[in-house]
Amino acid sequence: AVAPTAPIPSVLRANIYDDWRSDGVIPQMHLDEENVQECLDELIESDYGQQMFGHSDMAAGVGITGQVELVELHGPEVVLRLS
Repeated sequence: AVAPTAPIPSVLRANIYDDWRSDGVIPQMHLDEENVQECLDELIESDYGQQMFGHSDMAAGVGITGQVELVELHGPEVVLRLS
């Protein structure tokens, strides 16, 4: 007889940023441009963001030069520009 195995998840939805933010209780914030910018700045300055965007010498050293910026807040949707 074959022993049953645990199901394998078909999609992995976690990333380093999720792990970094999941170490404590996350306070809820009102959705406005100031709070979105604060969260975006926090992501950019995180270890994950330092690797992902061209805001650091480490990222620029391997050719990552992209920028991310807030364009607008439209209802519950946040519009970002990647360049």
